[in-house]
Amino acid sequence: VKGLEEVVVVGYGTQQKANLTGAVATLDFKDIENSPQASTTNILSGRLPGVAIVQGGGQPGNDEGEITIRGTTGLTGSSVSPLVIIDGIQSTPRDLANLAPQEIANITVLKDAASASIYGSRGGNGVILVTTKLPKKEGLSINFGAYTAFQEATYLPELVESWQFMQLHNEATDATGINGSGYPLTAIDSARNGLFSDNIANTKWFEEIFRTAPMQNYNLGVSGRSQGTAYQVSATVQNQEGILRGTSSDRYTIRGNLKSNISKFISAGLNINGFLRTANSPFRSTNLILQDANRIPLLPVRYANGEFAVYNRYTNQPNDVNPVLATEIGYNNEEQVKINFQPSLIFKINDDLKLNTSLTYSVNFANSEQFNPTYNYNSNYGIPAYVNNNSRLNTTSNTNKQLQVQTTLNYNKVINQKHALTGLLGHEYLDFKSSFRRAQGDNLPSNELPVLDNATSAFLVNGNKGQNRLQSFFGRATYGYNNKYLIEA
Repeated sequence: VKGLEEVVVVGYGTQQKANLTGAVATLDFKDIENSPQASTTNILSGRLPGVAIVQGGGQPGNDEGEITIRGTTGLTGSSVSPLVIIDGIQSTPRDLANLAPQEIANITVLKDAASASIYGSRGGNGVILVTTKLPKKEGLSINFGAYTAFQEATYLPELVESWQFMQLHNEATDATGINGSGYPLTAIDSARNGLFSDNIANTKWFEEIFRTAPMQNYNLGVSGRSQGTAYQVSATVQNQEGILRGTSSDRYTIRGNLKSNISKFISAGLNINGFLRTANSPFRSTNLILQDANRIPLLPVRYANGEFAVYNRYTNQPNDVNPVLATEIGYNNEEQVKINFQPSLIFKINDDLKLNTSLTYSVNFANSEQFNPTYNYNSNYGIPAYVNNNSRLNTTSNTNKQLQVQTTLNYNKVINQKHALTGLLGHEYLDFKSSFRRAQGDNLPSNELPVLDNATSAFLVNGNKGQNRLQSFFGRATYGYNNKYLIEA
């Protein structure tokens, strides 16, 4: 009975769980808010029926899973993410990923057409409704939490020893009749006996580029309720090193919720929140570095003189990539800042009728910078073997601004303890503006000062702007009789 009386967040309002007619799943974050996951979306994996979370990669800052609800096809026939609403603000799955778990009270997922139809075509792939915390008890509360976790690859390929590799290579060339391309027996014997040198090594590249990486999380929250005013302020810091060398991410989030009863008939609210996310990786893509790790094991990570090894007698061709070296050349850095500002008012017309209105302004800045420097690495014979004479700097900048105005009229009436009537009428206006800029320059005179002003050739500048507007009118009405029969439209 207690479960049926539970109030569940639905589109533009709440309903008792017993009165739900659509497919709705809810998740309380009370017991899982301190799960050691870098991304909030990954915490949802396996916890909500009908909701699939597929993590496409583990690069820090870009490791959020793709969310699909009841299947992997949407209106366009391809995999499409659901609509995400955080405290009434239209958001993105990445916003959910960057939301600190300690700030979330609960998540509701509208999975079918009946429950998500109030959002129109936007809800065609399901809707995720996120409600953040606000204190329910009187008094002041201060909470601090911290944890340290360690991440490592759960499985690495088991590779043959270098002498076995050379022996198998010789057997393959003999079988195909290719003469003169095998490894000498002296090299095989040296590797078998552990007599390694600049020319013969036994490098397990996957073990060299992967590491045990720490992740730290700190959260401070202050909340209180007194004389009709409730507030919650929280800040979270997360630092994550990647299990692949050269990758890392930092995230800083802050959130403030305030609700106050101005008078008997008017209450006001203010929600201000934002986050800063950075993600760092080498210039060479992590996917290519993982492919590089499949190279032959005969090249050492470094020569005996301490320099990075790039070529020796038994490796393939010059400019083959040393995977460990690739994790240290250049950079690909991302930075995202998002801020939401949402004042709201609630007018209590009478005991059964309320008017809610809110205005939300969101601004999102996402910048990236990739730099491939010049370099010259010699073989163990002193001959240039891994060379780049043309440096390149590429920068991108995305700016998104969103204005959202929402007004709803809610009616809730119980007659003779048997007839329950609810009604909702609403209007929503969305104005979304976006701009994109990209600039690229080559041949910078120095690796120490990678700025576009220093580029001397191959200038490239482009960009675009866009604007979308949405205006919607919606409504919902329900009638329940004696907690047994329910009609909803």
